[in-house]
Amino acid sequence: MKIILNTKQLRLLLETEGIDNFINTFINAFPNADIIADDVKEFIINSKCPYIEINNIAVGASGFALFDRVVINKKLFAANNNNDLSIILYTIFHEIAHSYQYKKYGTEKMVSFYKDEIDEVEAARFMAYVENVADEFAIRKMRQLKFKYKDNVNINPEKIKKVYADISLPYYVQLIRMIKNIIKKSGAKNNNEVSELMYNYFKYNIIDVNPQKKK
Repeated sequence: MKIILNTKQLRLLLETEGIDNFINTFINAFPNADIIADDVKEFIINSKCPYIEINNIAVGASGFALFDRVVINKKLFAANNNNDLSIILYTIFHEIAHSYQYKKYGTEKMVSFYKDEIDEVEAARFMAYVENVADEFAIRKMRQLKFKYKDNVNINPEKIKKVYADISLPYYVQLIRMIKNIIKKSGAKNNNEVSELMYNYFKYNIIDVNPQKKK
């Protein structure tokens, strides 16, 4: 039996889980930026990001991206945090850029950083490349929105410092070794377990693939 879906039904199937809650939180935090909410939503959905959430991140990062989800730090949306639209847009676009990279390179290539199949220096070079591309991607997207909406929304890509521009290759090597050790200590065996492990590590600062042990 052939099942025919209309455009709306197909879009619902492909839509990023959690996107409506994400956009509602974004608009509540930045009511003057509701004009760009549809653009942000479309950008996220088009990345094929499976799931997006706003939550606490224990390790202090503004956000992180895994092959099956993107998490943005809840503190960026807090009313007492002097919300800065440019910072939150940079964070969203940088992390979602990784979803585009997962789509482009495939999960195996993107998680190859942490496998012993490739040399650590080679892995570090690739990690540096994807992080710097994500930075450029995020700032370019901010410029596009600024040009599109002119003075109707306060976006300042020029105030964003590229986080990864000055990071040395040895730093990436050390980061890769640290994550490899975390994976080895946890006993994670496959991509799903590694994703769950990294989610628990970033969000709860625990090394565990068992969600029953989350604190």
